[in-house]
Amino acid sequence: MARFKVTAKLDVSRRSILMITVLAYAVSPLVVLAVLAAAGRSPLVALDALYRGTIGTTAGFAESIVQGTPLMLMALGLAIAYRGKVWNIGAEGQQVFGAIVVTWFVLLFLKDPLPAYVMIPVALLFSLLGGALFAAIPALMKSRLGINEVITTIMMTYVAVQALNWLVRGPFQDKSIPGSYPQSPVFPPQTALPIIIPNTSVTVGIIISVASCFLVYYVLFKTPLGYSIRAVGFNPSAAKTSGISVTRVVNSAMVLSGALAGLGGGVYILGVTHELLPEQASGIGYTAVVVSLLGNLHPLGVIFSSIFFGGLISGMSSVERALQIPRTLSLLSQGIIIVLILIIQVLARYEFKRE
Repeated sequence: MARFKVTAKLDVSRRSILMITVLAYAVSPLVVLAVLAAAGRSPLVALDALYRGTIGTTAGFAESIVQGTPLMLMALGLAIAYRGKVWNIGAEGQQVFGAIVVTWFVLLFLKDPLPAYVMIPVALLFSLLGGALFAAIPALMKSRLGINEVITTIMMTYVAVQALNWLVRGPFQDKSIPGSYPQSPVFPPQTALPIIIPNTSVTVGIIISVASCFLVYYVLFKTPLGYSIRAVGFNPSAAKTSGISVTRVVNSAMVLSGALAGLGGGVYILGVTHELLPEQASGIGYTAVVVSLLGNLHPLGVIFSSIFFGGLISGMSSVERALQIPRTLSLLSQGIIIVLILIIQVLARYEFKRE
């Protein structure tokens, strides 16, 4: 009797993986329609709403970019960490802390802001440094004390979220709002990221995000640091034997990951909300984990997966409004799509062999 086993297919061409991944993305909208049809909703109306909410209209496409911009930076940072087998699950907390540091800086100049060409770059630099500092804590706990980074990054996220909730109800709260709604004062215009597509919310943040992807690609594949990160990720013992400092690589990967996550939080608050809100901790950092995996942990793949997921968020919001479906059904559809794509990507690297 014939038996089968699954073995790693190490010789799968990159072209084959790319084609299968693109096919998965192309087929995934059909999953949405199937779920909605099973729930008794019109697939044709849903398809039209999905199309209009993603690429069918200027507003829909712009919203896809807006949603995907901070995701791109956070997923990019996670791709660096995961390449080095550093399991950073704290992008949510790192982006929140980056936004907190930005808010602190902006509030210093709230009544007398500096020119935009000073405020914006310095604010983004603060967000980057804030995320890096917040990620350095679990990095040191791992390298010096041997504490698992999955635990510490999740715990640090809770610290950041609780700090956020306290700040918007305390030191950072805008007392001029009736009822004392938990939020900071609205940022001055000098801190708003410039709009690059008229009559939309698309800002220069997308340029920063895409440029960061190309920069990280260069670092990962063209520099000694990138080689060290990839070597440790492939085989830490062999990397250590060859003279690579695993501790230095772990610390570097975690700090770089946190810096990009913090920058994502800064781009979000300066480009979308323009004030610190409790909703800054919306779970976007956890979503970035999925986006990073969908991009195959590759900087250029992250560009596509971020915009795709941004379009999925925008498109499903359009479907919700058109069909009056509950938010839970929308999230279910998104979850099924993600699982489908991940499964297909994994199967692309394996083959069944007859024993």
